[in-house]
Amino acid sequence: SHKGFQQAEGELEQMLSQLIVSNSPSVDSSTLFDREPRIWQLPYS
Repeated sequence: SHKGFQQAEGELEQMLSQLIVSNSPSVDSSTLFDREPRIWQLPYS
């Protein structure tokens, strides 16, 4: 269902943000997914 997809997407964003923060302490996870583009379009430094 659509709700199931949203939940899976949320869990994926959580895991990815935790992974990025653990590797990049300067990254603020609270702002990482606040805006478009979505996770598959995030610029990586």
